[in-house]
Amino acid sequence: MKRAFDGTLAKHFPGVLDRFDTTPIDDRIMEIIGTITWFSGCVADIAPERINEAVTKTIKGKKGVEMADTIQKGMFQQGRVAEKINAIQKLLRFRFSQIPNEIVNGLNGRTDLIALDSLFEVAYQCKSIDEFADALK
Repeated sequence: MKRAFDGTLAKHFPGVLDRFDTTPIDDRIMEIIGTITWFSGCVADIAPERINEAVTKTIKGKKGVEMADTIQKGMFQQGRVAEKINAIQKLLRFRFSQIPNEIVNGLNGRTDLIALDSLFEVAYQCKSIDEFADALK
């Protein structure tokens, strides 16, 4: 994560993956790699093609292709979740000016797109920020 903040993550990303090449790939490792990849996409200018290239170059064969596919799908899903949360927050700010931290934190903890779609509708229809907070619980 240090590389994400010093501006050199894009250059070091393949090296990070090299370290995982010697590790048996299980669901936990996939989740770690997915998190690193998603985070790197948020803070650095790493295109999905570059991630795919780095993964398949480092982790050979079918396993590398599967991992690259899983990472890209995860990044797409997390991007959609982040966009929906952002849209809900914008709508709430437009309607009620400010959003209490409890609501921001509650929204940021959500990952289910269907639930977030429902919350967007609630944000559009609720009569007060407290009504939205109740729906968020």
